[in-house]
Amino acid sequence: MSRRMSALFVLTLILFSMVAQSAVFATEPLEDFVIRDGGMSGFVTVKKAAWFRPESLWNYINGGALPYLDYGVGDVVTYSGKLAPHEFEIVVDIYDMGNNRSAFGIYSSERFPDYDYITIGAEGYRTENAVCFWKDRYYVKVFSNAPSTPTVEPVERIARAVDKRISADAGNLSMFELFPKENRLPRTESFTSKNVLGQDFLTNGFSVNYQRGDLEYQFFILEADNRDSTAEQLGKYRDFIGEYGKLDKRKPKIGDDAFVGNEDWYGLMVFARKGRYIVGSVGFPDYNPAVQYLKAMLDRLN
Repeated sequence: MSRRMSALFVLTLILFSMVAQSAVFATEPLEDFVIRDGGMSGFVTVKKAAWFRPESLWNYINGGALPYLDYGVGDVVTYSGKLAPHEFEIVVDIYDMGNNRSAFGIYSSERFPDYDYITIGAEGYRTENAVCFWKDRYYVKVFSNAPSTPTVEPVERIARAVDKRISADAGNLSMFELFPKENRLPRTESFTSKNVLGQDFLTNGFSVNYQRGDLEYQFFILEADNRDSTAEQLGKYRDFIGEYGKLDKRKPKIGDDAFVGNEDWYGLMVFARKGRYIVGSVGFPDYNPAVQYLKAMLDRLN
């Protein structure tokens, strides 16, 4: 083999090695969030890290994969260990949801307002055997499967160690700052990627729950890709209320288009669109204040 061919062969091997290393890294994008032996005082690995893709997530959480897929989950890593002096196994699941609203969305779908909330990530809570939080594009669940977890303290310590490894900003969603403040129930903010209000054509919905005395109601903001999509969604929902509920003759003068309706389950509802956004109130019985709230929301959105 000539020197030139030999050099070319060596260069090819080097390039192949670099591509191979890059491919390995690409298949393990959550590597930095894995705590290994020696990476945390007292931590010993029980089950090594395993990675899953959307198409293989069913192999890990079976039917539980569906809501994660609806929110656009990407890569997932799971591993477990023990934290001395405790002997029970602690599992760490980290979901890359692709963006902060999807991370918040899946987190908000699994929390309840009366949980024990702690300062971790953008927001998180603690139960008897688990600590869950979201931060930036990630949703993190750290838990023990022990029949009776003697203490959640080591679970929380591991969760905080993972939190520190996620160097991104917390990633709070500014959309919720646009919602009315009066009678707002804490920890009821949510983001739903599909089937908003039970309709498959309503997507990307932000919502907040409210309570005034015994009256419960909600406000919504839906974000579409473009004006045409927004008009189509509002039109379909108006048709749905007209068929299964009752449309009101009142015509709110807000946004590009609006309607008022009544439905047996939700009661009075007011919806309006402007640009890429739809805003709505559901179950709030005061027509004029509802219109004013929605107008203020639309004005701040555009």
